[in-house]
Amino acid sequence: EASDWQTALHADTIADDESEEFKLISDFREIVNEGDSNTALKLLEGLKVDERFCDGFSAFRLRFNIGVILQNIGEYEKASTELRSAHVFSPEHPKANAGLALADLIDGRDENAFEHAVSLLSTEGDHINLCAAIAFNAAKRLKVEFDIERYEHVDTSNEDVIISRLDYA
Repeated sequence: EASDWQTALHADTIADDESEEFKLISDFREIVNEGDSNTALKLLEGLKVDERFCDGFSAFRLRFNIGVILQNIGEYEKASTELRSAHVFSPEHPKANAGLALADLIDGRDENAFEHAVSLLSTEGDHINLCAAIAFNAAKRLKVEFDIERYEHVDTSNEDVIISRLDYA
């Protein structure tokens, strides 16, 4: 069972994107941060029919956020499906690949999740802390060693990284 991935929900807020699509997703994500995941999920799901969110990076962002929210509320099968769908819209983006690693972790493909997450830790970006948390969770399940100190971009003071690290130990 995966833990709460709030890092992924907050990660886009540091992106330098002033697009209307990004602002709309951010506004709905704030509803999650205020504790109402179900309302935010309904609002985000409604955007799937909006042509601005049917392709490209906006479609990726939408489905990634839906996937993370579903994971947070325990809808693991649906979360995995959304995260894999998000990846299709932006397969080269590190965050899309982090979402794929999370989907693998959710689906119990721990070795794939671990390898994928660790491979992304050397690429700077807003996916790093999510990948560190995935790597810790997968390493624990696999009973393998994982040393976060080898990766300079990881924020070891990040709450999700700390929780995952403590759980791993």
